[in-house]
Amino acid sequence: MDTIHDTPVNNQEQKPLPYTSPRYKRVLLFASFTLFVIIVFSVVAFVIVSQSKKTDTKVTKETKEPTVNLVTEYENPFDKKSQYVNPFSGYKNPFDSLQ
Repeated sequence: MDTIHDTPVNNQEQKPLPYTSPRYKRVLLFASFTLFVIIVFSVVAFVIVSQSKKTDTKVTKETKEPTVNLVTEYENPFDKKSQYVNPFSGYKNPFDSLQ
């Protein structure tokens, strides 16, 4: 009985290993699927972001001068009498007299 081969074998029924149970397999399948979805989503998001950056740089390189003449002055086409009047425009701050 000096070697391992000479030891007697236990005849009791052995318990199955935990990684062979159906519950463990389902949890492993769910975790694998979740990891796969996260990886696919990350790759798709990276591709979309990188493509949008490429198109943004193309747009900024190809900027053109405006072809429409820009008017700097604006004339109000409406009658001033019919426009809204701010009721607080004539308000005087009583603390201004303290200065």
